[in-house]
Amino acid sequence: MKIRGKLFSLASSTVLLCSAAVLIFVFLVKPLEEIEKERGYLERLMGSAYSLQNETNLMLTRASRSKERKLEAAKAEFLECNEDMGNIVLLPRLNLTIQTALNIITRLSLMSNAALEMLESTTGTMFREVENAVKRTSPFYDIW
Repeated sequence: MKIRGKLFSLASSTVLLCSAAVLIFVFLVKPLEEIEKERGYLERLMGSAYSLQNETNLMLTRASRSKERKLEAAKAEFLECNEDMGNIVLLPRLNLTIQTALNIITRLSLMSNAALEMLESTTGTMFREVENAVKRTSPFYDIW
C-alpha cells in the first residue's frame, strides 16, 4: 500500500472516530437536558409550596384583601406546578429510589389539594366575617 492510501485511510478513520465521538456525546447529553428540565419542575413545585405556606401563615396575622389575592395567586401557582408533575417521565426510569420519591410527592400533592379546598372555605368564611366587622366599625372600609 502506498503512502497516499495509508494517509487516506488514516484521515478517513480519524473522521469516522470523531463523528462517532460527537454522536456518542450528543446521545449522552440529550438525557441530561431532559433531566435538568424535569428537575426544574420539582424546584418550581418546591418554591410554590414555600410561597403558599408563607402566604397561608401571613393570613393568620395580616388578613386583608391584598393578602387574599396573594394567597389565591400562590394557590393557583401551586396547583399548576402539581399539574406539571405529570410531565416528569425520565426521572422515574432512572432508579427505584427516585421513582418512589416521585410517587410520594404525587400522593402528597393529592392530599394537599384536599387541604387547599378546606383552606379556601375557611379563608372565605374568615374574610366575610372580617369584612363585615370592618364595615360595622371602620369609616375606612374602602381602604381595606
